Amino acid sequence: MESMFQLCSSLEYLDLSNFNISNVSNLSNMFNGCKKLKEIKGIEKFNTSKVINMKSMFELCSELEYLDLSNFNTGNANDMSFMFKECSMLEKFNISKVRNMESMFQLCSLLEYLDLSTFNKEIV
Repeated sequence: MESMFQLCSSLEYLDLSNFNISNVSNLSNMFNGCKKLKEIKGIEKFNTSKVINMKSMFELCSELEYLDLSNFNTGNANDMSFMFKECSMLEKFNISKVRNMESMFQLCSLLEYLDLSTFNKEIV
């Protein structure tokens, strides 16, 4: 699924509720450059337990305001760099169940607020 929707600059809405990614290992650049993307329905259901690469997955999604990644299993991910680079409208981000956030917000110079209060600090 690497670069699947990359540079779909006019795409505003995606419904991925029926996507089965349980055997996918690479999500890098999946939505990179989707500048007008506002909502990704169903992403909270993604089974990411086998994903190794999430690099630049949401990079340049400058209209994206909310992501529910509470069910993302990033235990096998080794590259999450630039994952949210230039997501300047991202206001809410649910990461309550994420276990590994290495490099997840690297170079996110525009991110102004991140609420990690629900994150289980014991597993960090």
